Amino acid sequence: MKFELRAEIKEILNPTKATMFKNCKVGDVLKLTLPIKPAGRGCRSSYVNYIVITNERTLEKTKKSFNQIGYLFDNFVFEELEG
Repeated sequence: MKFELRAEIKEILNPTKATMFKNCKVGDVLKLTLPIKPAGRGCRSSYVNYIVITNERTLEKTKKSFNQIGYLFDNFVFEELEG
């Protein structure tokens, strides 16, 4: 099972050099997928689950953690899409 979300880029506030995001343009649709599975644990802490982000125009993919994606998404204005 997985959560999926599709969002259209409405505005780019600050260009970024981050993998995949550097090629994004206004109007691109990003699909975010988060598998629902245990993250696991190490000896001191939990592992992290990664969100798979796919640009539907270029078919480029990247994986980012919740912390990483939060900083990246501050550079964009999105509109969530249905379906």
